[in-house]
Amino acid sequence: MPAFGPASIQGMFTEMHEIASQLALKWARHGSDTPIMVTDDFTRLTLDTLALCTMNFRFNSYYHDELHPFINAMGDFLTESGSRAMRPALASVFYGRATRKYWDNIEVLRQTAQGVVDTRRKQPTGRKDLLSAMLDGVDSKTGQKLSDSSIIDNLITFLIAGHETTSGLLSFAFYLLIKHPDAYRKAQDEVDNVIGKGAIAVEQMNKVRRLLTFRFYQKATTNMRGPVASLHCGRSPRDTAPLSHDSHGVTSCQPGRRYRRQVLC
Repeated sequence: MPAFGPASIQGMFTEMHEIASQLALKWARHGSDTPIMVTDDFTRLTLDTLALCTMNFRFNSYYHDELHPFINAMGDFLTESGSRAMRPALASVFYGRATRKYWDNIEVLRQTAQGVVDTRRKQPTGRKDLLSAMLDGVDSKTGQKLSDSSIIDNLITFLIAGHETTSGLLSFAFYLLIKHPDAYRKAQDEVDNVIGKGAIAVEQMNKVRRLLTFRFYQKATTNMRGPVASLHCGRSPRDTAPLSHDSHGVTSCQPGRRYRRQVLC
């Protein structure tokens, strides 16, 4: 069975629901008067969900005030990677401290991924997930398995790329809904009418396609507040409107404008 086939994804529902419930409980306990750092909590949501569902590894982010060292190292690593790409090669001699921190962050990422691999080997679970596919899979032509170094590289890539864009999308979607209370209430009414107010079951996921307002905001958020931090939006010859930059360093295109897009990775 493919690691991300329909049946496999459906089998992850219980664990997805568990992490989402941890987020809902945290917000409920804060009460209505406590400010919430939504971006941090959505990072916790997506990273914890991804790690648990695909690797059976728990970051337990909602049980700590501080973000997991992997998340902090990842953020600093991505920021410095972007800066290094913009600097001339000869300039690196002037950035010794930044370079040392860059490699220190990489080491944190690799140690975390190595810990995931070591835990699975010491405590086999019999799960058929992404990690087991990489550990047990054999190339049909060469008969070889992935090396530990390759598995670690893939785990890091998967953890970073798999959670960050979803976290950004959720953050911007919530921001836009709060800025437009009428749409917020309409989306809430649709969820209550289509999904119901009881416990959510996996069988109800087929009804999500009927949440028209929710789906509209999902697409609108992607277009208006693209969550990919490495996206460069350049002005087309016919458009001279400035771009907007949010506090997270994400460049977003203005709605209704024409842009050409280039990924700088």
